[in-house]
Amino acid sequence: MFLLPALYGLGTALPVIVFAFLMVFANHLVSKVFAGITTMEKWIRIAAGVVFIAAGLFYTLTIIYGIKITS
Repeated sequence: MFLLPALYGLGTALPVIVFAFLMVFANHLVSKVFAGITTMEKWIRIAAGVVFIAAGLFYTLTIIYGIKITS
């Protein structure tokens, strides 16, 4: 019952903790990390968009049109 909220809390707090340690211990590496994240962000946004579109198509086909996709 508490697993999903705990995982969500950990997932949202983990990047903050990582960046805090990076700022404290390796201030010169922060710019390199942000540059890497900027390049990864493009692909992560595309992947998230594809997942949302696929889920929308799945629910549209199964619920609205009644097409059975899974066995």
